[in-house]
Amino acid sequence: RVVADTVGGAGWLSWLSPFGGVEEMRPFAGARPGVLCAPLVTAGLLYACSGWLQRRRDTGTGLFHPTDTRPPHMQLLRSAGGQAVRAELSPVMIWTGAIAFYGFIVGEISNTISSAGIPASLRNELAKFGAGSVSTPRGYVGFVFLFFVLVASLFAAAQVSAMRGEELSGRLETVLAQAVSRRGWLGARLGVAVGATGLISLTAGLSTWLGATVGGVSVSLSSLLLAGAN
Repeated sequence: RVVADTVGGAGWLSWLSPFGGVEEMRPFAGARPGVLCAPLVTAGLLYACSGWLQRRRDTGTGLFHPTDTRPPHMQLLRSAGGQAVRAELSPVMIWTGAIAFYGFIVGEISNTISSAGIPASLRNELAKFGAGSVSTPRGYVGFVFLFFVLVASLFAAAQVSAMRGEELSGRLETVLAQAVSRRGWLGARLGVAVGATGLISLTAGLSTWLGATVGGVSVSLSSLLLAGAN
């Protein structure tokens, strides 16, 4: 919905969001009650699809066929560092993708920020965070980077919690039973955590710059990458 409201030619995306559908009703400016038929039609189609699937369902004949076994994959299991990378690869990809998407949206809508409706006292308080005037594109981006810092901190904390979880669950005993020292394992996990946190932070800066560029805001890429690194 944010993309539909801010990017020219992308208004059709609002139909894919429930909030966008509410906007398309225009209750206060040229009401279109016919839009209410959209969720009814969607529900009807889903109901018909579920009935079609139900009539063709039988044991072992589903659309997806899960198995109880799978061939072994030994990639990245020759060292403590490789094992740490393999264990955290999926979480890092999810966190990085989410940050990239959110950073792009922040940069893209930064050109639409206005001081209208923001009390002067609130603007002064926000300025104390070092972001400058939050009503300007650069000031808004600088202020939002405080939330990126929070996200990076949460990720780092989650990594520490995951390391402790491996000890509590007993999975670490299997690793330490090999020719791996506890210090070596801890160093590898900390290295992966630091590297992944840096990747997420730099992704925040790069995606925000890309969104700002698409939105027509001139922001220095080096300054955003530096802000993410800091």
